[in-house]
Amino acid sequence: MKKRQRRLQTKLQVPILITSILVFGFSIAFVAFKTHQLAVADAKTIVNTTAREYANLVTSALEQYLNISRTFAQTLSGYLEKNDENVIDLTLLTLQKSIEKFPEIYATWVSYELRAIDPGWTNPYGRRRIILFRDGNSLASKDEKLDLNGDNLNGVYYFTKTNKHEVVTDPYYFSYSGSEADQILETSICIPLLKGSEFLGLAGVDISLERFGAVIDAIKPFTGSEAMLLANNGQIVAFFNKKYIGKIYTDLNKTDNEKYQVIENVKNGVSFNYETTLGNKPFYVTYVPIVLGDSKTPWSLQIAAPLDVILERSSQNFRLALIIGFIGLVILSLLIWYIAHSIILPIKETTHVLKIIAEGNLSKVARLEVTSGDEIETMSNSLNLLIDSLKQTAVFAKDIGQGKLDSHYNLLSRNDEIGNALIEMQKSLQKAAEEDRLRRIEDEKQNWVSRGIALFGDILRQDDISIDELTFKIVSNLVKYVDVQQGCIYIVNDKEQQHGYGDVYYEMKAAVAFDRRKLMKDKVYVGEGMVGRCAHEKLTIYMVDVPQDYVHITSGLGEAEPGSILLVPLMLNQQVFGVLEMVSFKPIAEHKISFVEKIAESIAGTLSSAKINERTKELLIKSQKQREELASQEEEMRQNLEELQATQEDASRREAEMRSLWKVFSYIALIIEYDTEFKVLTVNDKCQEFFGDSVENLVGMTHQSLGFVEDRDTVEHATFIRRVKQGMVVQRRANLVNRAGNRWLQETYAPLYDHDGNVTRYVSVSLDVTILVDLEKRK
Repeated sequence: MKKRQRRLQTKLQVPILITSILVFGFSIAFVAFKTHQLAVADAKTIVNTTAREYANLVTSALEQYLNISRTFAQTLSGYLEKNDENVIDLTLLTLQKSIEKFPEIYATWVSYELRAIDPGWTNPYGRRRIILFRDGNSLASKDEKLDLNGDNLNGVYYFTKTNKHEVVTDPYYFSYSGSEADQILETSICIPLLKGSEFLGLAGVDISLERFGAVIDAIKPFTGSEAMLLANNGQIVAFFNKKYIGKIYTDLNKTDNEKYQVIENVKNGVSFNYETTLGNKPFYVTYVPIVLGDSKTPWSLQIAAPLDVILERSSQNFRLALIIGFIGLVILSLLIWYIAHSIILPIKETTHVLKIIAEGNLSKVARLEVTSGDEIETMSNSLNLLIDSLKQTAVFAKDIGQGKLDSHYNLLSRNDEIGNALIEMQKSLQKAAEEDRLRRIEDEKQNWVSRGIALFGDILRQDDISIDELTFKIVSNLVKYVDVQQGCIYIVNDKEQQHGYGDVYYEMKAAVAFDRRKLMKDKVYVGEGMVGRCAHEKLTIYMVDVPQDYVHITSGLGEAEPGSILLVPLMLNQQVFGVLEMVSFKPIAEHKISFVEKIAESIAGTLSSAKINERTKELLIKSQKQREELASQEEEMRQNLEELQATQEDASRREAEMRSLWKVFSYIALIIEYDTEFKVLTVNDKCQEFFGDSVENLVGMTHQSLGFVEDRDTVEHATFIRRVKQGMVVQRRANLVNRAGNRWLQETYAPLYDHDGNVTRYVSVSLDVTILVDLEKRK
């Protein structure tokens, strides 16, 4: 009997001892591992915190100059708002006070828009730049006009002019003495001069970045750590290795830049960190952005700490934990050995296990490994089966409780009532979870729609912006909110039809991210293309089978065909005010299409009101213009009446003078008036003497019948008459042979006009040159 008891003791001691060693060893290892992780996390937290603290220090240093720039920028803006005639003198005085008060500033400057200081300059470009800078121990200034033929689209000035934000420029080398040896690394802090939203100029200061080298060199959270100050473009501002200052980060570490997009993250103001290898040693590197004011060009502070230094204390703690664990494990083994020897009957252990199971504490239950071939082995096997079943049930129930509703459960048999009940419970919970998931999705869609309606409600309620600004805000926000790649809006244009000419067409008012190649038009008529079809049918058009080359979507990675196109008419009371077009890489969800259709009516209402307001403004402006024109016409008419009265008086005086002259002229010249057919209307008394006939007989005769020798040739006479009728003043010497003798006349023919410029008659004035002709013949 004693021999049997010793066999059971041995069988119990070995598995208990092995299990204890594994559990205890795992626990020690787990605790040590967690301790190691916490130490690493704490060290990284220290590095991150140090980086943020020094980033705040650098930010404070730069903010000092930003506040200086803001102060004298506000002063200069005040000069412009007051339209002070001495604005240039005041500007120089302000720049001088600023640079004298702060010796660390190398230059102060301002660029005014010429139209803001010169009333005669009306172009939207052109500026006058005034610079005050240190030249040795004295101050020097420079005054020049720039961009007179157009803005420099690549310069900082134009960048600030368009976005109207404060700017900290990328570092650059500059020499105020003109010598390359005196160059310093500096940056410019630029403040826009604004009057409301109108850009009037740009002011700022130039500061040296060399002072930040000492600040960066002092950052040593750990032995062997390094710090670096990076500008927005990835340029190194301060670093312990001075030869890299002023160079781009890729010149120092191209590998990390390609792997972690360092320059891109710095440019976007992202806080990030990573582990890398520098000089064959592992380092933990963290970056903290430095943002000044409302500048869109953040800088970044980098701190790199060696991992071996960070983990040195953690490694010591880990080794100490292993030693303590080993000692504890030895003590535990001896204790288990002692307890095993104190157990007399193996059944006592089985009883102990059953007691634990009865208490429901399955986590401490281990399978019994009995191969004795007796009733104890049978009992152990049954107990093991029970343990497995209970553990499976516990794991299944725990998974269900944790939300793992797809967990699998193996039935012990068809009659496993507990297992069948658990499976039924699983199915019920899965159904409830699915219903809850669908309900949450629907709620999220409704909340999304509600937020969108509120967002665009605020946009559409803005009544102080033009239709162009309104449509751009609508399209840009809609593209972002609906998460599509492109969008544009077409607005109906019926002005030509209202004025009685042309047809109604739809004009593209705003487009976001469009790069069409073939079918994109700024003007679309009803029924033309997809836009015209949408407007004509007054129905939403949604396509996922997009025609080839209809539109291309471009991005930084290239271009691709769209996956879907949505066209929605902007319709109110069955009247179409425009068409909204959206293009996406992927299909557009139904609730998003429904949302776009909902706000389309609101957009149409806003556009209707905007068009009415624009029409009202046009009518008011037209009415005002007509009133001004009428007043101008009245004034002009009054002046014309005064001039007409003066003209009439002058005409009366001239008429009297002309009558006197005409009377004198009639004594020496032959004067004949003809009608438009060149029949004689009137002649003076001198003609009666010359032609040897009475006035009554001469009136009514044709020109050719007067008897001039030159008029006997019908063709030549017709040519002569045609020249006179063409409005020419024609002169000729004519010979007349009649009863009065052989006489010569020097004739001048000219047309006479009425007030409308029409010829009413013709007149000839002739002088008797017979004596002159005779003298010429004698010679």
